Amino acid sequence: MTEPLVSIIIPCWNAEAFVGEAIDSALAQTYRNAEVIVIDDGSTDGSLEVIKSYGDRIRWETGPNRGAPAARNRGLALAAGAYVLFLDADDLLLPPAIQALFAALIEGRGDASYGNVQLVDADTKYIGERRYPACAGDTI
Repeated sequence: MTEPLVSIIIPCWNAEAFVGEAIDSALAQTYRNAEVIVIDDGSTDGSLEVIKSYGDRIRWETGPNRGAPAARNRGLALAAGAYVLFLDADDLLLPPAIQALFAALIEGRGDASYGNVQLVDADTKYIGERRYPACAGDTI
């Protein structure tokens, strides 16, 4: 059975210092059937150059600054995946993140899943964690 395609959508505005690491973390997923879509929201720093440096390993688009919700919506319009994961340009995914989220979906037979968050500083040094209670059957 083919694993469903997951679209990882990264909205980006002036995140030159972080967007490369976000893209790297998306590309390093142990779940292999994923596409990475980066929407540059009119960045005025070097974000677009970082994004372009990934070549055909990602899909990307740039446009005028219209805000993160509009960038996410544009990413959704381009997405081909059966599932979507939003990743902010200053956030990272641990390598097994998508695989773990899928396991939760399959186990709970749900339509959405979420996970805990590890907090890091600008140098990616661990500083804490936010844990969210497990729940099943809840309406979102």
